[in-house]
Amino acid sequence: MYNRRRKPKKMDYSKKKYSNPFFRGQKTIRKFPTNNYYLTWKQKLIILIFILLIPATIWLFFYFKFFDIKHINITGSEKISKDEVINMAWQQANKKRYLLGSQKNIFLFDEVGFSNTLQAAYPLGVHTMEKKLPGTLKIDLKEKHYSAIWNEGEKYYFLSDDKSVTEVEPLQIKDKALPIIQNIGEPKIYNSVVIEQDEKIACALAIFQKLKTSQHNFEIEKFIIEKDEYNSLKVALKGPTLIFNLKDDIDKQINKLYAIINDKLKADYIKKNYIDLRFGDKIYYQ
Repeated sequence: MYNRRRKPKKMDYSKKKYSNPFFRGQKTIRKFPTNNYYLTWKQKLIILIFILLIPATIWLFFYFKFFDIKHINITGSEKISKDEVINMAWQQANKKRYLLGSQKNIFLFDEVGFSNTLQAAYPLGVHTMEKKLPGTLKIDLKEKHYSAIWNEGEKYYFLSDDKSVTEVEPLQIKDKALPIIQNIGEPKIYNSVVIEQDEKIACALAIFQKLKTSQHNFEIEKFIIEKDEYNSLKVALKGPTLIFNLKDDIDKQINKLYAIINDKLKADYIKKNYIDLRFGDKIYYQ
């Protein structure tokens, strides 16, 4: 008889899960360390002081009368009235800003808003405002030298001495002591400069200066440049329209106007439609 050799038993290495029935149903509870942090009395005092400093600082800088504007100094004005600018500044200072308080406080005075107000009222270039503590507002004006207002199409422009233009809203030209020159011919503005109109602009400015100082108190509404009227310039008064010859002496034509008003038309000149001064010693009117 032969003894069969037993086969070796295979080892089972698969993962198994064993549980103890005695601990079945119990949950594992993890405990985390806790840190109990307490503020010391010094830390509490510092926090309290910090909280109290916030409203105290707001009151100090925005409500304390020490920082109210007391003096407004204007420099750089030539034609612009200093008193007018000072009055405008005080008017703004009496207004509220946000919910903090009056703009009389030097920190609350709105420099940008006042700058926009000045730009709307006067022909200004770059100008500066400086707040000098505790209560002085210094305004340095840089006036632009505009000679006229140029009107082309629906748009209006400030016309400077070098013939460059700056577009302006129609409301901003109200009560301006500048002549209005209306171009109803071909557009003459290129790259923000009026071109090919130097002679007409010069004549318009000369006529404006002479007529506005006349004893007849002419109310000049505007100068008109028409298409194809190369040698003529019209002046619309409150009443008649005057027509000038640009190739003739302007002073001579104005003297003719004064003569016919004084000698013949008298006060009735205002009822005429036009007075044409272009033809030598002759004057035509209707």
